[in-house]
Amino acid sequence: MIIKGAQVLNEDFEFMLSDLEIEDNIIKKVENNISFRESDMVIDCSDFYVVPGFIDIHTHGAGNHDFM
Repeated sequence: MIIKGAQVLNEDFEFMLSDLEIEDNIIKKVENNISFRESDMVIDCSDFYVVPGFIDIHTHGAGNHDFM
């Protein structure tokens, strides 16, 4: 999966316009203009922010587990 054109929060806590390559639910690359194959799922994330490492912090648990 390729996420194109997102504002990505980097390790310096700055937002940078970048693409992300995701493979097996793991971010493999964060850089500009990642090339992709026609068979890749590509998501246009212009006007969106991506914050790697953040998980839905508003999850209230399921299956008798409390995540807060």
